[in-house]
Amino acid sequence: MLTPEDTRPLSPGEPSASTLDRNLGILRRTDSDLTMRIAAASDEPLVLEDAEDGHPTGTWQGRRLASARRPGEECRRMLEGIDAREAGVVAVAGFGLGRHVEILARRFGDGGIVLVVEPDLPLLKALFSRIDFTGVFERGNVRIIDRADPAHVSRCLSGMDALLSLGIRLVEHPPSRARLDGIATEVSRTMQEIASNA
Repeated sequence: MLTPEDTRPLSPGEPSASTLDRNLGILRRTDSDLTMRIAAASDEPLVLEDAEDGHPTGTWQGRRLASARRPGEECRRMLEGIDAREAGVVAVAGFGLGRHVEILARRFGDGGIVLVVEPDLPLLKALFSRIDFTGVFERGNVRIIDRADPAHVSRCLSGMDALLSLGIRLVEHPPSRARLDGIATEVSRTMQEIASNA
């Protein structure tokens, strides 16, 4: 169930180096290597617009990142049944426009980790240049993984054995499915192996 705060639309702006720097500055606390790779990624255009429901929607490289008409409803449906009391880690396949990541980070709070699988670093750079996610990242419970390498996944989850033992949920961001080409399944499998060995 979404709270009133969950239904508030994101507020994207024009691309800004200062917005990117603020977002990466917070992310640097948990993964400095990732922030360097995002900063070095190519600059590519992200097309954003307001949908009928007042939430932003957009396209990336010709593909939709959210519903063209009702992205708020799409997000609500995607997160139905995700209960922070039933898992310590939620693996999210695809960052999309980030609304679902923001809601999950708030929902899980200090009691869990939101692990986002997103290999498209130019997309993250474009998003982090337009949308202020500092409030989301300051919670410290969002990690982003850009590759399925088991050693990398293990490093990102280092010290989280207790949360992994509480359970893992996989959430697919429907518009990201085709872009991700199975990487989320690989990461999820690796996470399960790490949890079973904890």
